[in-house]
Amino acid sequence: MLPRGFSYPLGASAVGDALASVPQYDKFTLSFSNQSPILHPPLRIPGYPVIRFTYSNYPEYTPRAESTTSRPRRQGGERWHFDVLPVLFERREIIQPLLISTGLPLLRDWLTGPDYPAGQTKRLACSIWYFEDTGVMKLHIEEPV
Repeated sequence: MLPRGFSYPLGASAVGDALASVPQYDKFTLSFSNQSPILHPPLRIPGYPVIRFTYSNYPEYTPRAESTTSRPRRQGGERWHFDVLPVLFERREIIQPLLISTGLPLLRDWLTGPDYPAGQTKRLACSIWYFEDTGVMKLHIEEPV
């Protein structure tokens, strides 16, 4: 649950509409997270992430069951995950159209471009950041593992 004064800038349908053309679309999972630096004042950076994307591809394995009644779950494998992060409620009307017109297309272009995660990459993360001082959205890509 989000603290008072915060909301999510987009719903699942807006994310789905923007990314439906991506070849990996059927592998995506989506969640709404409250793990954002904006929820931990004082915020001393000019921007903050509004969407986080994580790709991982670790070898698959089945851990040993801790008891005979529990069924072991498979671990690892290829995963494509998006987290929508909260924004100040009063900024939502500004951030939402920017995400739809700029932020999500940046992410879609990266996912369909030559540098998209695949192959031997074990983990890769990127975020769409909103910078309040300039009103700009930027894609930040972490170094692959």
